Amino acid sequence: MAQRIKGEGSIFWRENRQRWVGQIDIVDDDGRRKFRTVTGRTKKEAADKLKALRKELDIGGTVAAG
Repeated sequence: MAQRIKGEGSIFWRENRQRWVGQIDIVDDDGRRKFRTVTGRTKKEAADKLKALRKELDIGGTVAAG
């Protein structure tokens, strides 16, 4: 398995919720590290949501906490 690049995020299975979780960490304006999380019933669904989140962050959008 290839190593991911910085900022790509990760996808993992959360057993207690029976969901796939996509997570990316970002650094806000204050220099604090924050995590943004998306979930999906399938791994592909979580990967697509994570891709959309990364795209939104790349074009300068703000992602609300929570």
